[in-house]
Amino acid sequence: MLVLMLRVVDRSRSILKVSGGVRCIRNVRLSRKSTQMLSRTSLASRSNDGSNLCTQNQRAFSGDGLGLQSQFNQHAARGAKPLIKQAKICGSSKMVLVGWDDGTVSRYPFVWLRANCRCNTCWHHDAYGRISLMEDLDIDIEPTGVKVSTQGSEIEIHWPDNHLSPFEASLLKDVTFKEDVRKKNIRLWGSELLDELPTHQFDEIMSDDTKLLNFLEDLRDVGLTLMKGVPTETGNVEKIAERISYIKRVNNGYVLTLKSKANPSNIADTGFKLGLHTDFSHHYHTAGITALHCIQQSTIGGESMFADGFKTALQLKEENPAAFQILCDFHCDFIQKNKHKTEFYTKCAWPTFSFDRHGNLAEVHYDHTSRDIRLRMPVEKVYQYFKAIKTYDDLIHRPENTVNFRMQPGDMVMVNNIRILHGRKAFQVTEGAERHFEIAFLDWDGVYSRIRCLREKLGMPFHEY
Repeated sequence: MLVLMLRVVDRSRSILKVSGGVRCIRNVRLSRKSTQMLSRTSLASRSNDGSNLCTQNQRAFSGDGLGLQSQFNQHAARGAKPLIKQAKICGSSKMVLVGWDDGTVSRYPFVWLRANCRCNTCWHHDAYGRISLMEDLDIDIEPTGVKVSTQGSEIEIHWPDNHLSPFEASLLKDVTFKEDVRKKNIRLWGSELLDELPTHQFDEIMSDDTKLLNFLEDLRDVGLTLMKGVPTETGNVEKIAERISYIKRVNNGYVLTLKSKANPSNIADTGFKLGLHTDFSHHYHTAGITALHCIQQSTIGGESMFADGFKTALQLKEENPAAFQILCDFHCDFIQKNKHKTEFYTKCAWPTFSFDRHGNLAEVHYDHTSRDIRLRMPVEKVYQYFKAIKTYDDLIHRPENTVNFRMQPGDMVMVNNIRILHGRKAFQVTEGAERHFEIAFLDWDGVYSRIRCLREKLGMPFHEY
């Protein structure tokens, strides 16, 4: 059973936390007006050697909205660098205890300190990687001493083999030994997003790192962003993709051209309606982001359609748990074949809803067009499968769940392809006024990397995804 717990902060702000069963979506927001709640928990305890230094005042952030942030990020948010006041070896727990200027205490296992030694013999600072080998690590080694620098900005660990391990205070403060460090701040939406769709300007994104960061974080959290003012000529989807990270090559190349024509080799080049779907479900490494640039729009029709696959998955689980379970369990084959300009035959099996190791919804794969005719299930279950698919398709096309608008020449949308479903309404193919789009694909690895680099460059804290 799905349980929704709504915490009301004020009349216009709220946070939605979803739980129930093994599978759930955590830390989501319903609208732009939603606030980010931080719940602090203070825990005082003693280490097993009974010293005052072992008393901890651990501040943890709950998963309501922002998710867990490291203590260093709290210092960074205040513009202050963390300083070490004391450090002590606690042999019974095999840890070094570090007391901070904010009154908190952190614990670092002996083996972790030796394995992560930052001296020039063990760590390559330019290449950002270990030179030391795992085969040389003594997992039972214990330090003989610990020294805090005069300014409190560094500690030095002394080992019995005369090795010295230096650690900057800021690095240690940023380390958290917790299982749930990757809380996501996902905003779920329906048709109301049309009035508050994250919109950015092409020139600003290309020239301003702060504007680029805002754009990428909207894409990360909302899953759908609009860019205005893109020059109406080919090659600009490639420019913006390379400004972010890199283009992912797919079957037909790096940049795909969608242009209505009389004798198309792709359904997307026809004027027929394309139902809501995700792209490239027939790939094992599905493209994470779809970028669509409108160079020329059709004269009549062709409105773009979008729906939040995560929100609609939650709705399906609540309204029809049996259908939801079928789409979680059954792996459907998706295929794409082409023998025209480039010959290929790609095929992969996905369930409609995929989950991460914590049971959180991670990906949606749905494409009626490329679903294989062969089904890996007993014939008696075929009807129930199609009934579940039809139920979900009806749900994602409900007016309250879709955002529909007509892209104008110079518009570009970016879509989280493993969460947001997109499609288009039918349009009239007119000679001399062909609908012309360019499409490119990106990987989330590149986007997350860019977000981290930008925040580091701009001196901004970030919590890890």
